[in-house]
Amino acid sequence: MKLELPPELEAIVEEAVKSGRYATALDATREAFLLLDQQEAEFRALKHEIDAGIASPKAPWEPDLAEGVKRRGRERLARERLALERGGR
Repeated sequence: MKLELPPELEAIVEEAVKSGRYATALDATREAFLLLDQQEAEFRALKHEIDAGIASPKAPWEPDLAEGVKRRGRERLARERLALERGGR
């Protein structure tokens, strides 16, 4: 496979080689792809954990959290208004 890098990425690779950190452009790009692969693996693992948590029956939230919060807030407000009305009569 042959890749053509955009000028800004080519400059990054050239600077990495000039700095002496990498012997060749191939070494620098190989390291970049290994880091990308590692990052993707970490992302997949994190996504798996998030999906497992959401699917868990022990999930500490409602599927529609915002609606549940609003509903409970409206119910509480109605109870407080009713209590005020009864107390004010």
